[in-house]
Amino acid sequence: MKVKSLIQEPGLVRVRSDMDELMSQLKELGHAVEDLRSKWESEKSAVSLKRENQVVAVLKDKAMTSTEIGKILGISRTRVTEYLKQLEKDNIVVGKLVNRRKYYSLVDGVKG
Repeated sequence: MKVKSLIQEPGLVRVRSDMDELMSQLKELGHAVEDLRSKWESEKSAVSLKRENQVVAVLKDKAMTSTEIGKILGISRTRVTEYLKQLEKDNIVVGKLVNRRKYYSLVDGVKG
């Protein structure tokens, strides 16, 4: 719509209803995005939980580096480190720095 036609026929402009429609669409989009986010997080957490359990099982015998754990589980050292950081936050594993390597082991009282 051109400005000239808006000036000549101001009745054609429905600013309030257009704004309401836009806000309604944004709310619907927000709900759809939130639904997708929660679905993705629930799927992600199921995979993470499985991998975290595998990491704990590997650590039941001895302390290891993230590289060693990654080789056993067939996943990258970076991904293993992410799981180990979460397990450290949950007080399931503890990391000990020896020279330049960080060895992870289960916290006392945790069984693999």
